[in-house]
This record gives sequence, C-alpha cells and structure tokens, in this order.
Amino acid sequence: MTKRNQSIVDRYNRSDEYELYQAYSSMSRKKVEAWEYCKELCYKKTGTGLKIISHNGYQFTAGFTYEENGKKYLMYISKEMDLPILLED
Repeated sequence: MTKRNQSIVDRYNRSDEYELYQAYSSMSRKKVEAWEYCKELCYKKTGTGLKIISHNGYQFTAGFTYEENGKKYLMYISKEMDLPILLED
C-alpha cells in the first residue's frame, strides 16, 4: 500500500463523523448533493461505515468499506475521484 493510501486509511479509521451535519453546522446544496452521492455509492457497493474522512470550508472527502470478489476495500471519495483501496490481500 502506498504511503498516501495508508494515510487515507488511517484518517478513515480515526474519523467519527458519520453524518454531514457533524462536519458542518450549515452546508450548501452542493455539499448535500455530494453527500447523497456518497450514500448512493455506498448502497450500490453494499458498503458499511460511511463517514467523512476530512473536510474544510470548501469540500470534504468520505469513505466506506466494502467487499468485492472476496477482498475488502476502502472506497475513498473526493471531488476528483472515487478511489478503491485494497485493505486485505
């Protein structure tokens, strides 16, 4: 696993923000739409543990775990991409 991916996994494991309102006291329509996208992707992948990994005033990243073909992944979701990170070999 790359250092960048390990950092993402570590931040995911430390996060305890399971809802958008835990990261933002008020949020734009775009943030709400982005969170809905995250929830839909989690549902499609039969994922669990969707939470906010990082956030600032402009954007957030999120992630959840899921299994595919007998392997466990963390799906990292950012504005730029959806990145599956293999957790187990």
